[in-house]
Amino acid sequence: LDVQYSISIFLHGFWALILEYRQLSSVHKTRSYANSLGGNPNLLLDSRHQELVKDLQSFQLIASGWRDMSPREHLLLNLLMMNLHVSLDDMQLFSGKEGEDQARRIYPVLQQWATSSESRSAVWCAAQVLRYARYFPQDHLKDFYAVAVHHAALTLWTYGVVVRALRRQRTASQHQSEAIYLDGSDSIAIQRFIGFDQGRPLINAPAVRGMVREASIHDPRACMEIAQDVLRSNFTRGQELPPLVENLCQIIQQLGAAAWAVGLG
Repeated sequence: LDVQYSISIFLHGFWALILEYRQLSSVHKTRSYANSLGGNPNLLLDSRHQELVKDLQSFQLIASGWRDMSPREHLLLNLLMMNLHVSLDDMQLFSGKEGEDQARRIYPVLQQWATSSESRSAVWCAAQVLRYARYFPQDHLKDFYAVAVHHAALTLWTYGVVVRALRRQRTASQHQSEAIYLDGSDSIAIQRFIGFDQGRPLINAPAVRGMVREASIHDPRACMEIAQDVLRSNFTRGQELPPLVENLCQIIQQLGAAAWAVGLG
């Protein structure tokens, strides 16, 4: 039995269930973290969401210690979990994919998301995607997996921009609170952050010449620089990046510049 291949088949198959849930949510104009436009929560979809999250979490607990779980499978698992906690379509609209009017329209929805525990679960999963991307074999972080890094970066950017807009005035106590590294292992501190928004969430950049950098997830521009570093550092220094990876780096850089331009980076 090829366990690694079997895990990959299971996870790719699970994506079909997530896609079905996302499509139904779009049709009914509802989100798992907010009531539908009619004011009544869609109990059936909410139950389906909880079921999918529970199934993936159970698989994660069972398979986390398996030697056959390579960085690829860990990255994919966290990418799937991330997509259960945030709508990729919403984030792409907010980033300007279909113009400024659509970005304004989706902003109130993302404001609700950013104040919920689901947003913090999403950025935790996004940080884990970056974590496992750093463990990829040299010159292998490309194609589908490079796109996964971009989606994780978009999640961090969306959360950072919306939360910074909601919290223009950061108090001193928030800056002095406990540092929590979202691209590290799960811990009680992580669960406090997800459940109660406690602590100062950070992510690490790939080590360069022994130097370690970090960024707050409330700093969208710095997070986008780290996401670029994750992609670029996988390839041999001086080597030309694959066209897709280079394009994704440019897009991520533009996201960081956009956050800075409006005073949020």
